[in-house]
Formats: sequence, C-alpha cells, structure tokens
Amino acid sequence: MSEKPVTEKTLVNRWIVVTGAAKGIGAAIVSLCAQQGANVVINYKKSRSEAEELARTISEKQSVIAIPCYFDVTCTSEIEAAITPIIEQYGAISGWVNNAGINLPGLLLSQTDDMILQQLQVNIEGPMKCSRFILKHMMAQRVGSIVNIGSIASHYVSRGQTVYAATKGALSTFTRAVAQEYGRKSIRINCIEPGPVETEMFATSKSLAGDELKQRVPLARFGATHEIAELAVFLLSDKSSYMTGSIIAVDGGYSLG
Repeated sequence: MSEKPVTEKTLVNRWIVVTGAAKGIGAAIVSLCAQQGANVVINYKKSRSEAEELARTISEKQSVIAIPCYFDVTCTSEIEAAITPIIEQYGAISGWVNNAGINLPGLLLSQTDDMILQQLQVNIEGPMKCSRFILKHMMAQRVGSIVNIGSIASHYVSRGQTVYAATKGALSTFTRAVAQEYGRKSIRINCIEPGPVETEMFATSKSLAGDELKQRVPLARFGATHEIAELAVFLLSDKSSYMTGSIIAVDGGYSLG
C-alpha cells in the first residue's frame, strides 16, 4: 500500500496579524495559519476573553507563538503601539489580514450619523490605516501579503445593507489601488468576498431571511468559516505568489444571481 504524501506546511516561521480575530472568520483564519506553521497575532477590541482563550488553545495544540493583541483598527497610534514591539522582538511580519468589520443593518433613512460613521471607520478607514502601517515594514523587507475580507454584498446588495455594502465596495477598490501602487515592491494585496457564512455577524440576516438567502445559493447551503480561511492562507502563502489585486468571491455561487 502506498503511503499518503506528506503535505508541507505553507507558513512555517512566518508572522501573521489578523484583525478582528477573536471569533468568526478571523478566528478560523488565525487557527489555520497556526496549523500551517505561522506565529499569529490575534487582534481584538472588545472580545478579550475569546482572544486569550484562542491564543491558549493554539499554543497548546501547535508549536507556534500566539499573541492576543488589543488595538482599535481605526486608531493609528494604537496600531503602532501594539505591533511595533512585536516586530522589534520577533522580526518581520510577512502577512496581514484586514478582517475586522461591523454591519449595522437598516434602510438608509434609519441609519443615524453614528451608525454610518462606525461602519465607514471600521470597514474602510481601519484597513487603510492598518495597511499604511504594515506597508512601511513590508517595503523594508521587500516582501509581504495583505488580505482584505470584503463581502459579496458590495456587488449583490440586499435591503438594509446600503452603508455596509458601500464600505465593502470601497474596500475592493482600495485593494486594487494598493496592488497597483506597491506591486513593484513585491508586496501583494488581495480581497476575499465571502457570501452568506455562518457567523455571529450573519445571524441577524439569517433569522430574518435565512430560507430566502439559501434559495439564492446554488450549493444550497451557507458557507463555513474554515472555507474562507483556506483561501486566506493560500493568499498569504507563496503558492499565490503571482496574485495581486484579485477580488475573489467565496459564496457558493450566490453571485451568479
């Protein structure tokens, strides 16, 4: 009987930062990065206990370093204060995932100024500030991969998603612009656009229109967080070395209409 081929880990000894990583898609990405040999920084803002528990679990199961790390993705000084010491102690960060996001559903006339501002700040200002910070370090080492987590809502909008969809559309455009500006520095940036995925953020939409949404998915099911994580790890690894500026839907065919 022939032996099964040994699959090589793709992120061994690399450092990866994932924002909004205490749960949901972010936690799945962090966990899979660690399984692939990466040391990981688990960013959180409010979910401290979840981030610390995830770090403990990863450290117990994998031979990697897992650091829970508080900072507000919209605050440049907090990003710098949190990540600079990690770079100084451990060296280069080769991958960054802009996953932190917020969705405050509601028709446009029901959106307050604060609701609009929160979504703009977290969903597009945050990735801009985080990318600006890490780009400086990636340029110095002339290597790096940034992965943005967008949404299929940027193309296929449901009622009550006006502001959220607009921010995710901006994130896709931002991805392409950065790819154009920094590709010559050997820095890659790509964007994953998940469709309906079983997460806490999706719970409200699911409770309101779950059956209707599922009927629009040719695969007739909602996605799992690990299915998004698999692509994120691929984009962070050298296996995607000729990809930048790509906007990739992972949606079970939802975007087929």
